[in-house]
Amino acid sequence: MVALIVVLAQLEGHLLHPLVLSWAVRIHPVVVALSVVAGAAAAGVVGAVVAVPLVATVWSVGQALRDRGEAEA
Repeated sequence: MVALIVVLAQLEGHLLHPLVLSWAVRIHPVVVALSVVAGAAAAGVVGAVVAVPLVATVWSVGQALRDRGEAEA
C-alpha cells in the first residue's frame, strides 16, 4: 500500500503537476518541470514554489516586449 501511494505521488508530482501548470500559465510542460527542478536546486522548497510564476512572468514580459517591437516596426 505504501509503495502504491509513493508511485501515485510521484506520478502526480512529475507528470500531472507540470501538465496542469503548463495549461494555466501557457508554458510547455518541460519548461515547467525544469523550472521547478531549478528552483528547488537553487532555493529549496520556496524556490520550487516560486519558480513557475517567476518563469511565467519573465515569459509574458518577453512576449509583450517582442509584440510591442513588431507593432512599432
